[in-house]
Amino acid sequence: TTYTPVTDQVSDDPCAPAGSIGRFYRMKVQDARPVIHMSDPDANSSTPLVRDDRSSTIVRHGIPGPATIVFPKDSNSVDIYVGQKRVSEIGQNLNRMLWYAQ
Repeated sequence: TTYTPVTDQVSDDPCAPAGSIGRFYRMKVQDARPVIHMSDPDANSSTPLVRDDRSSTIVRHGIPGPATIVFPKDSNSVDIYVGQKRVSEIGQNLNRMLWYAQ
């Protein structure tokens, strides 16, 4: 996640922040290419991914927290949260694996 203060907004209260933009990023680690349509969630799978698809805006005030991975019970997907907001999902095949030391 990232935080960018908005400098063109002025607050009536000098102790209050004027505004901010938080962003959540999801991309390939190897080359920073986008993995899903984050800039246009309504885009279909045949629409090519573009640079703007690497991130989405988080609507909240202040610095966004880190992304938290949640494994819902009896689900084949993983949810990603920033704060209390679900921002993405990884819907790949997940297999539960248990191991132990001998």
